[in-house]
Amino acid sequence: MAVDIESVGNPAGYKPEFVPKALQAMEDARTNAAEAAEGEAARGAMHANGEGRDGMNGQAATTAHITGAAIVLLVADLQASSDFYRRLGFTYEEIGGPDVSHVHVSRGSLTFILHPAKRRADVRPASALEGGLYFDAYAYTDAVDLLAEQCRALGVEIVNGPHYSEHWSEFTMRDIDGYRITFGGGVSTASG
Repeated sequence: MAVDIESVGNPAGYKPEFVPKALQAMEDARTNAAEAAEGEAARGAMHANGEGRDGMNGQAATTAHITGAAIVLLVADLQASSDFYRRLGFTYEEIGGPDVSHVHVSRGSLTFILHPAKRRADVRPASALEGGLYFDAYAYTDAVDLLAEQCRALGVEIVNGPHYSEHWSEFTMRDIDGYRITFGGGVSTASG
């Protein structure tokens, strides 16, 4: 049974029209980035031979592709926060030296840069502020249900949802620093 997502700002149900288009655009971007990488390799070989220049001005054609983003989360305890995300299946990588030490945790195309706060009071998720959104980060997935089940099984606090609909599904979890991460998109075929 499809249930519309109800929220404080939209009690009639959340039915975004742009999100399926955004998901398609993301998939198109992934495909285009892969094709661009293949093309770039071919162009690199052509440039080595002096071929492949832009016919209009003799200059090499250039395009910058943005392939992802990272969200910085200021955390109270770097090790505890890292362990929290690792339990959720995120990979872990220490970055920087003694003065710039932080950690990247990644799962799929989502990366959080966990940076230690000098003082606990400096950790202030925007979702906790009056007038703030209900999330600090929004991630897209094709298996909202599986992520929600994983969070429940690990005892992760779910603060909203999960809400399932034929158009859009989502839930919001809270990490150990109080950041609210919302996962939205489709549900897996395994639960259908």
